[in-house]
Amino acid sequence: IAVLPLAWLLTMLPISIGGIGVREGAVVFLLVSLGFKSPDAIAISVLMIFQILVQTILGGIMYLSYKYNLEE
Repeated sequence: IAVLPLAWLLTMLPISIGGIGVREGAVVFLLVSLGFKSPDAIAISVLMIFQILVQTILGGIMYLSYKYNLEE
């Protein structure tokens, strides 16, 4: 529970564009320091990226459908 807020906080640092790479590195570092194996930590980090992409795509589809329904 404590890993995700810390990773998101580190993502807000102006180190990279959109926090890409910083979030993944932070999640892997924090999970490995908690005792996870590196491949497991990397898999969790990749799944987090996938989750964000799916939510973004679904939100975009909903936005476009809402926008076009208002115009009709």
